[in-house]
Amino acid sequence: MGIASDFVLIVIAGLFGGLLARMLRLPLLVGYVAAGIAVGPYTAGPTVVQIHDIELLAEIGVALLLFSLGLEISFRDLQAVRRIALIGGPIQVVLTAAGGALAGIKFLGLSFTDSMWLGGMISLSSTMVVLKTLSAGGVTSTLASRVMIGLLVAVVAAGVGVGYAAQAAGLSFALGAFVAGIVLSESEFSHQALSDVIPLRDIFGLLFFVTVGMLFDPRFVWEHAGQVALVTVLIIIGKAVILGFLARAFGYANMAPWIIGLGLAQIGEFSFVLARSGVSAGLLSKTAYSLGLTCTILTMALSPLVSSAAIPLGRAWQRRRKPVQPTLGMELPKDPLENHVVVAGYGRSGRAVAKALRAGAIPFVVVELDHPMFTLAVADGMPAVWGDVTREEVLAAARSHEPEFWWSRSRIAAPFA
Repeated sequence: MGIASDFVLIVIAGLFGGLLARMLRLPLLVGYVAAGIAVGPYTAGPTVVQIHDIELLAEIGVALLLFSLGLEISFRDLQAVRRIALIGGPIQVVLTAAGGALAGIKFLGLSFTDSMWLGGMISLSSTMVVLKTLSAGGVTSTLASRVMIGLLVAVVAAGVGVGYAAQAAGLSFALGAFVAGIVLSESEFSHQALSDVIPLRDIFGLLFFVTVGMLFDPRFVWEHAGQVALVTVLIIIGKAVILGFLARAFGYANMAPWIIGLGLAQIGEFSFVLARSGVSAGLLSKTAYSLGLTCTILTMALSPLVSSAAIPLGRAWQRRRKPVQPTLGMELPKDPLENHVVVAGYGRSGRAVAKALRAGAIPFVVVELDHPMFTLAVADGMPAVWGDVTREEVLAAARSHEPEFWWSRSRIAAPFA
């Protein structure tokens, strides 16, 4: 089969995997990974042939996800978490890598070189999995989420500076997309750009998670089931504890350490590159390579379930202890509109409505797709959003909280539906 046939096979398998996951009330990510296992080279049935070409396409999914995330945040948002990102990020990498290496030597009987390489793989969290989980849950605006994003960006940026590794992983491309999204988020084009990129982001994101599942070897898991289960559990618990205590040390209290720790407890996609580099250089044994790869895939697949346990575990912990007054709050400061009017369009009648609302001191926001008219609204001092009002992402930016009314040239309605 050619790449077109492989692409169709992956999309169909991903759709069925996603539907099955939804029926079982599991995260879609788990269904995509399961679909990858089904069409991978280690299982019977239809198999993807052009794996390398599909992996290149999957990297586009990483870039699009980072770009769309960049559109939803700004430099100001990242500034709020720069201390833990720039200082705590490297500390977390060193502690996790050292702990993983020590466990490899003491408990798994691995060689010093294998243990060091495995520790390096474990120290990295998955940008793709974390961002997908946060976006699916609609919680990218919380400070705990910003901390997680800041830590990921800091570690990825450090990885880009490693030169060869960055080139091999394609991280410079993905990180550039993230920076481009942040830059664009400061402009009026951000909401429309986000609505335009989401369909492509989702389909290429599906490709990424299916290709992750294609690396999974069920036979290795069957032969080393006990070791794989033990290492996977130790990785999740170990990373969660290190990140949770680190978050607490930087002033985040109550629920935040639980969310940050369990949210970043998986191994990242960059570990695939480290593993391949180690095998190519003759520094990583086949057994350690398979173990690291398998645990990476399992922690990524389990990540949505693990992170969803943060709130219940945090609440159970708080019932046993007196809540701590956090140094830093859980939410970024916001000033959203409430009970406001959304004015769709800034034509002649739209301007009249907007001016009447302003004269009556009624809160409102204008949504205008025509950029010259949007510019006119801004020049008139009107609160305005540029984009297509029929797009959900643009409308979400205009609504903030549920508005009381919305206005268009054709009708006036209340309440907003």
